[in-house]
Amino acid sequence: MGPEIAQIEGRLIEKSSADYLVAVSAIHMLRGGEQVWSGEPVHIKSEYVTSVYEKKFSRAKSIALGAIGVGVVALIATQSILGGGQMDPAKAPPDTGQTTRRRP
Repeated sequence: MGPEIAQIEGRLIEKSSADYLVAVSAIHMLRGGEQVWSGEPVHIKSEYVTSVYEKKFSRAKSIALGAIGVGVVALIATQSILGGGQMDPAKAPPDTGQTTRRRP
């Protein structure tokens, strides 16, 4: 890796007493800058790690977002089903004695 690394971001694959195996997604440097990786697995010795952070999703927010998504899909589906393309009888054109031919 190198001596100028401030932080490594990635997904923990395995942790043993000697090292961490991390699928690296980004590296932040001490003097600024960032390198983006594509999930390459890297072994990092435990003695070089000073702190570990974990990102967690909020269960309540995830459930609320899922419920909103289901509601929107249900709303769109019911509007599509109910709007069957029939004309409103109140807006029918008056009978003028002319016929209009339409394709079947």
